[in-house]
Amino acid sequence: MAGWLTDDRLWRISPHGTAMAGAIAVFVCFLPILGQTLVAIILGLFFRVHLPILFGILVLGTPIATPPVFYASYRLGTGLLNRPLLVFPDDWDWAWLWQSLSTLWAPLWAGSLVAGLVAALILYIAIRLAWYWRLLRRWKRRARSKIAGDTR
Repeated sequence: MAGWLTDDRLWRISPHGTAMAGAIAVFVCFLPILGQTLVAIILGLFFRVHLPILFGILVLGTPIATPPVFYASYRLGTGLLNRPLLVFPDDWDWAWLWQSLSTLWAPLWAGSLVAGLVAALILYIAIRLAWYWRLLRRWKRRARSKIAGDTR
């Protein structure tokens, strides 16, 4: 384990490591599990991504986004599995929710996996494009300064 933590790719900012860290964090945020942080860190170590970015996105995104993300994932899952939406009664209690979990879990997982993969892919592409766009701007600025005679 100590050898994994000393790997330079875990701490160095690079286009791939940054984009993959964001993608893994967003994907794990969609998963309806306890211990999302542990799962994200294990995946980050396995894929050798930038751990501070992975952890930052996970910590900032999870508490804020969890309720709407799970609801949207459940809605998506019911559509994917062609199941009816479970309607919450006005006087629901924890016993009702516990009994309804068997109906909720399959659509929630299906929607979470699909939405998580799509969101992770979109974020990965967006970060890579932003990185590429920034690099192009630097190259153009450098080329303009050389043409103008600036030797900096």
